[in-house]
Amino acid sequence: MDVGHEESVLWISTLEIDAALLGRIAEKARPFRVIQTGEGDGDAVPLQDVEIWATYGDDVSTGILRCMPQLRWIQLLQSGYDRVPVDELRRRGIRMTTTHGVHAGAVAEYVLFMTLYFLRDMAHFQRLQVIRRWDRSITGTELAGKVLAVVGTGAIGKEIARRASAFGMKTIGINRSARPSPCFEQVVGIQNLDWVLSEADVVVSTLPGGLETRHFWNRERLEKLQRDAVFINVGRGSSVDTEGLLSVVRRGGLKGVALDVFEQEPLPALHPLWNTPGVVLTPHMAAKTREYLSRAVSCFLENLDRYRRGLHLVHEIAVQ
Repeated sequence: MDVGHEESVLWISTLEIDAALLGRIAEKARPFRVIQTGEGDGDAVPLQDVEIWATYGDDVSTGILRCMPQLRWIQLLQSGYDRVPVDELRRRGIRMTTTHGVHAGAVAEYVLFMTLYFLRDMAHFQRLQVIRRWDRSITGTELAGKVLAVVGTGAIGKEIARRASAFGMKTIGINRSARPSPCFEQVVGIQNLDWVLSEADVVVSTLPGGLETRHFWNRERLEKLQRDAVFINVGRGSSVDTEGLLSVVRRGGLKGVALDVFEQEPLPALHPLWNTPGVVLTPHMAAKTREYLSRAVSCFLENLDRYRRGLHLVHEIAVQ
């Protein structure tokens, strides 16, 4: 089948796209028939005619892929794809692209917000406000001169370091090769991680999911952090051994913990993380801003133009 027949469908799922953005896509997609559905509305889509699928990716499964014989390309509107059945894509020759790097700025802002939240003891002042108490006995800590270590020096890690540098923080990146990376004052190999953890005031994990990183942050490793350090995870929840983290936090081993990602999502209502003092939880939304979707759609539209012209796609994942 040639690209873009009138019967071909471009399906947009799981995305809350407004009329203006949808109109941009429909104009660029002609003669594709553009169908947008909400979560759980896939039954209304003629899956047998879908050639292009734009989605966040949580609804991609082997079962639904097998109902889409004409599917050629999946555009993920996020960078992670660890839940996507890559083996099925490889078997079918289906291409997949991500919006790698598009959300780096939003995630970096989240990291700096959480850093300021803990170093300025904002939880303490929130408690005082509730009881209407004026108490100036707590003294906050400035970011300037503090050491921020980022495990993972990709697009997100670089942007975190760039923005932290503007606050006067010393930035150290950790990766497997120790290869220098822009925005970091220093980059070291993973073999030097213990030393970095003992020196860092703030440790940020941007690690991806997968077997190689599962429970990378175990109890023994987290215990190497300074007692007044802050730990922030904006990578994947599977990289943190939750029980090990709880053990360290309950013993007063960290100043604060911010988690945007979890081993199990949604986080169960009875999970002990919900009411653990010193832990701030957000429901996997560090990258979710009003501005993000417009940038992600622009990335998709660039790829759509490339797809129709037979050019290489931006941020294509090698599944072949």
